[in-house]
Amino acid sequence: MNDTESNSTKTTTPFTITTREASKRYSVSARTLNHWRATGMPYLLPGPRKVLFVVEEADAWVLKKFAIGRTKPTLARIASAGVVL
Repeated sequence: MNDTESNSTKTTTPFTITTREASKRYSVSARTLNHWRATGMPYLLPGPRKVLFVVEEADAWVLKKFAIGRTKPTLARIASAGVVL
């Protein structure tokens, strides 16, 4: 196999975080994350008790849920509250 073939067959694994890491990232409790999951936040279940969040998808969901119809100063307050997007 040459370099061109190996590059075209590679897939990138999305960067994922655990519930604990997401809780810190968004400055919310694990219980709040469970509620967000129940209301549409994208997540993965790689095992019966393990929950992972794809960072790009979770960030996009949080922005969509909390930023629609809000002004830029509100977005600044969200960022200053510790939500790292």
